[in-house]
Amino acid sequence: MAKRLFLEILVFPMKERVKEICKSGQGEKTCRYLKTGSIGWRCAKFSSSEKGIDQRVASGAIHAKGDNCGGVIDLIMENQAVLKGRKVEYKESISAAERKGTLKKLCVRDGALRIIADWEEPGVNPDREIPIDALGIALAKDGISFEIVRLGAFGGRTKVFF
Repeated sequence: MAKRLFLEILVFPMKERVKEICKSGQGEKTCRYLKTGSIGWRCAKFSSSEKGIDQRVASGAIHAKGDNCGGVIDLIMENQAVLKGRKVEYKESISAAERKGTLKKLCVRDGALRIIADWEEPGVNPDREIPIDALGIALAKDGISFEIVRLGAFGGRTKVFF
């Protein structure tokens, strides 16, 4: 099951989604984050190029203006049962602090992704919270990492292992 989720994220968005939700070829309605490359369609929402795309839309430099879905985070939320009970690791970006635990739940609430886990250390707040407008998502063969990508923000990286 985790391998299937990895593959779905890797090829996100699929051809049907590109037509129906991303609205490829529909002018201003086309999702601004829809990109194409050597391996097909890609979603740039929650990627390192998201802020640059937003700036280009604001300046009128690109025609596609849509922001049509929650990006890959929607796919992860729909399939979070696959990740529940998996190992989760949090690493501070400034200090060497590191916490390990087991994922209980992922949810989006009040404009933030909440990563709720049973941490091995007693007394640790079970929630890790990342504002959606500063969320970066990275996929690796062994898991999904969530981190803050906003300039001037301190944070860490939380990785959920497959």
